Amino acid sequence: MTLAWRPTLVALLLVAGCGGGDRPEAGLPDSIAPSPGAAGGSHEVESPDHTPASADRPLRDPVQLMVTAEVDGARSTYSGNGECQHTTAASIYEVPASMWRARADAASGELRHLSLTLWQPKGAEGIQVSLALATAGQSHEIATLQGADPRGSGTGRVTPSGPGGSMHVSGKDAEGRSVRLTVECARWTEPVAEGG
Repeated sequence: MTLAWRPTLVALLLVAGCGGGDRPEAGLPDSIAPSPGAAGGSHEVESPDHTPASADRPLRDPVQLMVTAEVDGARSTYSGNGECQHTTAASIYEVPASMWRARADAASGELRHLSLTLWQPKGAEGIQVSLALATAGQSHEIATLQGADPRGSGTGRVTPSGPGGSMHVSGKDAEGRSVRLTVECARWTEPVAEGG
């Protein structure tokens, strides 16, 4: 009898330890998690929370990227390793979408943190923006995700180029400051689903 209940107990502990099987892991707005009920590596936004990522989180499959940000006329740049991801098999709030994502962190310099995700829902022309940007002394957020709390305003676009491309954002942050951003990615990598 002892052997009969142990596998069930172990299974329950594993499900509880991983946070259950029916909700995505909490995290950044531009993080991805398996879409409930979706097959084939689909990914979904986790939360509309716009807390910047920790610079301590290691890069997955780092690529060379260049970032140029202009906020109210003040220019900040970054050139180095970061993450650039793209998939056509994503979803945002259970709506199928293409996703482009870039992340970079620096301990010093003009640009300290970038977390950008652009979403294009299937059948839609517009691109939704989720941006968290930290320059030396200021933080900037833009979120135009349908279904989330809006922060600022802006438009996004993607320009393919060989194995990579560039992501562009133009708008105003949550405090009304003008933001123009270009992220050039040497190549796109496939996002990795996160979860327990």
